[in-house]
Amino acid sequence: MKPKAVLFDLDGTLLDTLGDIAAAADHGLSQVGLPTHDRAVYRRLVGHGIRRLFDQAVPEGTAPEVYQQALSAYLAYYPAHCTVHTAYFPGVQEFLSRLQSQGIPMAIISTVLVSDSGISPNTSFI
Repeated sequence: MKPKAVLFDLDGTLLDTLGDIAAAADHGLSQVGLPTHDRAVYRRLVGHGIRRLFDQAVPEGTAPEVYQQALSAYLAYYPAHCTVHTAYFPGVQEFLSRLQSQGIPMAIISTVLVSDSGISPNTSFI
């Protein structure tokens, strides 16, 4: 049975954005002298929004104003660097092409703008 449409999340589903999230978080932390983390740590922290990631990445007992400065540095840095390391997960481009060639409408449901994501402009989404 052919689906009427396929809906996707973007970051973490179609695109591996972890490298850029980790780099931006490390940038924010280092700007205020806080310790940075390995990518493996960020892998455990992503998925619940950037504030929750920072809640866990910033050492306990950090002054609220330092926390806010680190978060602000992340928020200023990430948009300009969000496609440096981001790439499709293996097999995704081929899968999207197959759906497109079958005439199956696709849509992305995300808080990330598709135009800012690095996703191929040749893929047709509604």
